[in-house]
Amino acid sequence: MNAPTTSPTRRARVAISPSAPCYALGVVSAVEANELQVTLAPAARPARRAVSCLIEPLVGDRVACLCEPDGSVWITAVLERPQAADTEHTLSCEGPLTLRASTLSLAAGSLQFDAEQAALRCEQADLMGTRLNIMGGTLKAVGSVLSTVFDRVLHHSRQHLRTTEGLDKVQADQLVCQASQLLELHGEHTLINGEKLVKARGAQIHFG
Repeated sequence: MNAPTTSPTRRARVAISPSAPCYALGVVSAVEANELQVTLAPAARPARRAVSCLIEPLVGDRVACLCEPDGSVWITAVLERPQAADTEHTLSCEGPLTLRASTLSLAAGSLQFDAEQAALRCEQADLMGTRLNIMGGTLKAVGSVLSTVFDRVLHHSRQHLRTTEGLDKVQADQLVCQASQLLELHGEHTLINGEKLVKARGAQIHFG
């Protein structure tokens, strides 16, 4: 029986050049600013984080490295992190980062968002929660229609200024207006109508 032959093309595929890049396993031994060191047998070597490795390596991480013939070492992935449950994991990259998907879900026990400037653009947004707190120096809302439904509304401010170009109507079972110093009602035509009783009382009452 003739021995199987291997074509030159097949041999070219499996042959590895001594000067070709190779993969190796290492342990991060130092992290200082943007400089990393990885322990690869037999010694530690400076390394850089590849763009695809979004998790920032920490000291003690077991990482996958790509070693180039010129001596450069690239960390391509963080494989294992001791005490990972108690250590913060940070995703970072140089430059803008875009996440694109048909559906994106975030699930966390606590979610914190910190940014110098934020913009949200959507056709519809729904916010549901038991308690909502909004704190800021200035709050501005601009739109065509504002509709609110509450069982109880409490409002406190040092000054309250309101301007309505059209109709301003208040409808209630009982309406109480109370001022500690001055109460003024002014209009080109002022109508006060009571179906059963209209009463005016004061130390002095002036008409005209």
